[in-house]
Amino acid sequence: MTRRINLLYPYLENGKVHSLRKAIIQLIEERHSDQKYIMPRNTYLEYDAAFQESNEWVRANYFPARETLFPPTPIPAETRVYLSEGEIQNLVNAFIAECQNKLLVS
Repeated sequence: MTRRINLLYPYLENGKVHSLRKAIIQLIEERHSDQKYIMPRNTYLEYDAAFQESNEWVRANYFPARETLFPPTPIPAETRVYLSEGEIQNLVNAFIAECQNKLLVS
């Protein structure tokens, strides 16, 4: 969705910040500032494995009294919604219309 919006409304327009960008950023922050990105389980495990050795080195050298550098945390369930191209475009269109309305009101 972000790529489509960026293509429609690039950051700069004629050397100036695009007028709709501020409304887009404000709306995204209002709606999504408290939500966290949840990576797929396999990506989480890959990151964990990739940094295990360096984490252990830091723990052993700087925090030897600790059993682990980071306490184990449960891997959150992946939440992913698969949308068709048409559904994505409909969301983009609705989002842009809402941003345009917000810009007109302010």
